[in-house]
Amino acid sequence: MRQATTDGLTGLINRRTLENEMRMLVERREPFAIAMADLDHFKRINDTYGTKPATARCACFSQVVQRHVRADDIVGRYGGEEFVFLFPKQTALGASDTLERLRAELASAQSDGSTPAVHRELRPE
Repeated sequence: MRQATTDGLTGLINRRTLENEMRMLVERREPFAIAMADLDHFKRINDTYGTKPATARCACFSQVVQRHVRADDIVGRYGGEEFVFLFPKQTALGASDTLERLRAELASAQSDGSTPAVHRELRPE
């Protein structure tokens, strides 16, 4: 039986694949930086507006992330609204710079409308 390697909602690698990728980096003694991110207010959005807007946030987040990380970087959905970033051959400072650029891009995309945001005008399901 073949195991799935990607998360169906986000298109990112799934937790199992992410853990395997990290294990390989450790076994090869390859230096890497690691970071974890979660989406702000996810539970409140899910509880108030339902799963559709909440899962749309995960999908939009992953789309922006995939456009702004290096080809060698590894990003996976850890669970729910949690994501893990592995930055092979990257220092903590380099990873921090990448994450700050990503944070700014996400904020910009949300405010200019290129990434859908959940606004007050949404109605609970």
